Amino acid sequence: MTTERQAHFWDDRLEVARELTLVGLGVASVFSLGRLFMGTSHLGPLLLHLAAATVVLVTVRRTNLSLLVAALVTPLAAAWVTVLVFHPRTLFAGLPTMNSLDAVRADLDRAFSLFGEAPTPAEPETGFLILSAAALWVAAFVADWAAMRLRTPVEAMLPAGTIFVFAAVLADDHQRAAVTAVALLAALTYFLVHRVATQARGGHW
Repeated sequence: MTTERQAHFWDDRLEVARELTLVGLGVASVFSLGRLFMGTSHLGPLLLHLAAATVVLVTVRRTNLSLLVAALVTPLAAAWVTVLVFHPRTLFAGLPTMNSLDAVRADLDRAFSLFGEAPTPAEPETGFLILSAAALWVAAFVADWAAMRLRTPVEAMLPAGTIFVFAAVLADDHQRAAVTAVALLAALTYFLVHRVATQARGGHW
């Protein structure tokens, strides 16, 4: 293998590693939000949203589509996955309908009416999960933009950090140490991988 081919080989591997550590930041965000809910039933839907957001953003970027296209595709994909996960029976031919919109609106109305009244950890009401999923999509979009397009590691960690702080303000003390450890480990892993990838791209370790 020539030196140039070796360089491309490691560049590709480090790019994948950077993407995987971004997923790690997303998983840390899911666990941060998990402090707000009782039980574990919220984990499946939120992790599914995170996986879908990752697939959409990576696909758009790796097909060399613009940031504008990503900004247009992401909310559409988020809306479709939301209906698919929470109200699949309202889909027609795989597409959301007015019944889908009505169902989501009802969930959000109930969530807003309960917000400020329900203690934490709260029951994982569908409206709360929809709002949490929306936060994950926004965080994934901003992190992907900052990490993979701008190559700025600190800005890429801000979305996960914002979710962590938001959950910490609203949640009680349960799982605080464990979630904090996961968040710090994810942030440190991402930063180190980004550092290695940057130095390797510059031709030195």
